[in-house]
Amino acid sequence: MKQAAQGITSGRRFSTVLMVTIITLVTLSVILILTVVNRHFNLRMEREFEKKIKAQSGQVEIIIRNRIAEIQNVLQDLGSDNTVRVTMMLGAKPQLYQRITDNYPSGSGVYHFVQKYGESSIFPEGYPEFSLQLTRQALKDLPYGETVADGSGKTLLWVFTSPIMNTNRRMGTAYALYSPIKDQQLIDAVHAAVEGDILIIEENFSQLLTSGKKPTFGLPV
Repeated sequence: MKQAAQGITSGRRFSTVLMVTIITLVTLSVILILTVVNRHFNLRMEREFEKKIKAQSGQVEIIIRNRIAEIQNVLQDLGSDNTVRVTMMLGAKPQLYQRITDNYPSGSGVYHFVQKYGESSIFPEGYPEFSLQLTRQALKDLPYGETVADGSGKTLLWVFTSPIMNTNRRMGTAYALYSPIKDQQLIDAVHAAVEGDILIIEENFSQLLTSGKKPTFGLPV
């Protein structure tokens, strides 16, 4: 009788150990499966996110390249404008100013100027968005995607040039001063094409393009 009781007790212990072992193995299997599945989905999401970022980066690059090409094409038209050449040759400054402002209006971040060869004066002399001092400095230094001080802070500038020729003689230079931060056309195109914003970063300067705000995650401002 005692041996039978011991056998029953041993059987119960074995059953308990077996049940605990099975539950443990099942639990570990579930945890392992969940870990593998979670890792799979995380890696998949990371790959999809990277693909999306690369695709959107490519879209933004195309938008910026097209915008710059558009600016350069207009500038070449200004440099080859026969009326501009004639008025520069005759020194007809009022007519030169009128021709530029009427046919090559500035705005949306792009500002046009011409300068006669050998002279320091530029036409027009400035725009409300930029001081004459900043304009002269930019046309002298020819920044290309560089930050410059504009009195109230800093802005990002490109300067494009095109020669104004009379046969084989250079009469002057046509300029396009371009600030993407002030370019609503570019901002609208980027905003329509991609999600989020573009972060412009240079030494001691950073700004979100489409919102115009400063980043808030510890980058230089």
